[in-house]
Amino acid sequence: LQRDFETRRIRIQQAMGRAWNEIRNALTEVTADLASEQKIDIVVSKASTVLLANELDITAEVLTRLDAKLSKVTLTVEEK
Repeated sequence: LQRDFETRRIRIQQAMGRAWNEIRNALTEVTADLASEQKIDIVVSKASTVLLANELDITAEVLTRLDAKLSKVTLTVEEK
């Protein structure tokens, strides 16, 4: 029973990893497209910044585009 639980937990973690990869790939694509359109040479995460002028913040637009591109992600857990 414990082995079955552990196997299921691993499969769920793998499915979550695949889902996060799908999100990351879409996020990277959306961010790159927006950066190209707005002639932005570098994009830095908010976590890496100390101070940011509001007019330089593209977060809201990136999230809007990400939601349009990838409105949902299906978590598929393999049953073996």
